This record gives sequence, structure tokens and C-alpha cells, in this order.
Amino acid sequence: MPPQYHDQSFWDKRFEDEVLFEWLGDGQDTILPSLTNVLKQYKSNQCAVPEILHIGAGTSAFQEYVKDVFIEVYGADVDCGKILNTDFSENAVTKGRHAASNLGTRSGMRWAKADLLKWKDIQNITSNVAGRFSVVLDKSTSDAISCGPSMTIGAKMESDINPIFQEIWSRYSPQGLPCSLAPLELLAMNLAFCVEPGGIWIALSYSSNRFPFLQSSSLSASTNDSNEEVVDLSNLWSIERMIAVDAPSGQEKPGVHAPNVQHHLYVLRRMSWIPRSYSDRNDTAPASSIGFSEEILGSDISD
Repeated sequence: MPPQYHDQSFWDKRFEDEVLFEWLGDGQDTILPSLTNVLKQYKSNQCAVPEILHIGAGTSAFQEYVKDVFIEVYGADVDCGKILNTDFSENAVTKGRHAASNLGTRSGMRWAKADLLKWKDIQNITSNVAGRFSVVLDKSTSDAISCGPSMTIGAKMESDINPIFQEIWSRYSPQGLPCSLAPLELLAMNLAFCVEPGGIWIALSYSSNRFPFLQSSSLSASTNDSNEEVVDLSNLWSIERMIAVDAPSGQEKPGVHAPNVQHHLYVLRRMSWIPRSYSDRNDTAPASSIGFSEEILGSDISD
């Protein structure tokens, strides 16, 4: 039986003893070049220092490299509290906070326990952010979440649900019929609530087709009608760029050949649509966004 990568108990157990592990490498040669370029673009356009959401931090050291880039771009006096590291395992968050406390003021990053598929947790992580996050960093967390089974949700039966989902589904099912929703689709909607229009989601995945629902969504009414509606989530996110990158081989013995393996770096942009339920509220209005060229988003990584 394959590991239950979507299951919180799997990770709680794993993180009891695990000190450090890097999924799909440490991210320095894959995610960080795009992040650096995005931050430099924010700075050159004289935008506010962006809020960064790192999802599924686990026991990786990736967040330390993110902090180093943040300081490199903005200087030693930048508020590293604008970096929020999250995981749905209490053990991972506890270890992250402990490591940060050992660094004292040299860390400054924040940590939060959050299940990104739960609306209350999404509300909690956005409650202390002015406006919305500008950047989401995702090192194989989408891979783990995608391992979970589809969920059946009734838009009018569920009060604890993202208003983005409520509004999208009400258009396709005014009667509030239950729908089948892939967990990664729910993640995309929840992150859309967290991220300002024009914001960037940088995801490193082992899959060359990690976000198929942005082309053809599987979100549909749970009916026997062969003409069931399909909800288009491309008004929330667009795939700006997908780049194949060579994966670390792990093979260090001389003369031993390791086959080439590739991972896939996605750069997604948050589109401008927001639900009516919070578009006119001052406390949830998205911050101003800026555009990024394709060169800015991926210029330091070869195809």
C-alpha cells in the first residue's frame, strides 16, 4: 500500500523522528531563481514588501533559503515576519518554531499550523496579513494533497466553506446539489482567497500535469445527467509557465549511471476575479498587483 501522503496522521508520525528531509531537492536551483526575480520586480516597481506564504514546510530547510533571498533583495532590515511557513502537522510546526527560537532575532519568520483544505484555517492565516499574500511557495505540497480522494460538498449545505466556492458553485447549481471536488481544486480556491490578484504561486512538482483543472475542471454536479456542468477555475489562476528541470540524481558513486529524472516548475498567476461576498469589504480587499513578464518569471532556469 503506498504512503498516505494526504493524511495528517501519516505526517505526524513521520515528523516525530524526522529532523531534515528535502522533497524534490532543496529548491535552491529550482524555485529560488523565480522567487528572486519576482521579489526584484516588486522592489523595482516600488511596491510594498510582499507577504510570502510557504505551504507544507515539513522538515525542509527551504524556508531558510527563502529568508536569505528575501534579505538579499530587501536588505538586512527587512521584516522577515512577512514570510509565513505553514504545515498541517503540529510536529512539523513545533520543530520549525523551535529552530527559529534557537536563531532568535536572526529568524523572524512566522509559523502556523494550517490545513489548507479547511476554511477556518485559511481564515486564520489571513487574519494577521495586511491585504493578501503576494507569493505562494509550494515544494511538492500540491503533490501530497493530490493523493487524497475526491470530496463531496454541497454548497448550500456547508457553512464552513470558502465564499469563492460558494459563489462559483451557485452559478452552476442554483439548487445547491452536491458536487465532487478534487482536493487540489479546493486548495486552488482556498489559495485564491489568500492571494492578491496578480500574485504568484510557484509550485515544484514531480508531475507534468499537476493542474489539469485549469484547462478542464473535474468539479461537477453529482448527478446522473451526462450533460453535467463543469466549473472553470481559470478565472482564479492561470499557468504562466511550466518548466521541466533536472532532478537531483542522488547518485554520487563514480562510474555509476543514474537515469535522468525531471521535475516540473509551475508559475501560476492569480487572476482578477473575486467573489461579490468580499469584493466590497475594506478588511478583505486585495492589494494592488503588478505584472510580471515571462522572462522575469523564469529567466534563470533553462527549459
